Amino acid sequence: MQPENPHDWSEAKQADVSGFGLKLFLAGLSFLFAATIVGYVVVMLGGSDTEWPTGGTPTYEEAVRGVPPGAPDTAAATRVGTLRQPAAVEAVPTLSGSVWLGLAGATVLMLASSVTIGAAYRALRRGQGKRFLRFLIATLALGAVFLVAQVFNWFQLAAELPLAEGGLRSATFYLMTGTHALHVVGGLVPLGIVVHRAIAGRYSVERWVGVRNVAWYWHFLDVVWVLMLVAMWAVGH
Repeated sequence: MQPENPHDWSEAKQADVSGFGLKLFLAGLSFLFAATIVGYVVVMLGGSDTEWPTGGTPTYEEAVRGVPPGAPDTAAATRVGTLRQPAAVEAVPTLSGSVWLGLAGATVLMLASSVTIGAAYRALRRGQGKRFLRFLIATLALGAVFLVAQVFNWFQLAAELPLAEGGLRSATFYLMTGTHALHVVGGLVPLGIVVHRAIAGRYSVERWVGVRNVAWYWHFLDVVWVLMLVAMWAVGH
């Protein structure tokens, strides 16, 4: 049954189409973040056994058989017992209390921004325009402060978990957190556009799809960040 108000019908169709597309997009991102989190956990718990020994990048045969790169002959290496033995798993580097405090502060900011974007969307659907705009601007500000907090956290982490010295462990850690930060930046762009349109009066009780889509994406980033923290805690950081 078609709604009496044509705007409602148009908005309903936009909600269905854009909602389906956004769900597909978030499903794809879920695989990306799952891969980075799982890879991080595997590398952290694998210790030095996840690092190749010095001497160059191994060939496929060397990697499969476990022969150190540069061995003159695979069969001969096997006979003389130079196959690489599994290395002892090194302890996961422990982060200081100041780093965890910084990460906790970033988490509070991320959770708060998720609350404000939800409050903004509910206010819009209830026709509370001023309340909607206040919460929307607050979300944008909290997201920006979150990124600033992450920069400070990375400076602290660089001193405790140097990228140049930490090898694959450091690389996967920065890859995981950096991927999330890049997607927060990507979320601030449409959020800024939504704020601009809200100031211009482009949203109302009848026009809300853009706000809902941004809210969905922001909630998704919030969940991903919490899962990353859980992974960091689980590996013993």
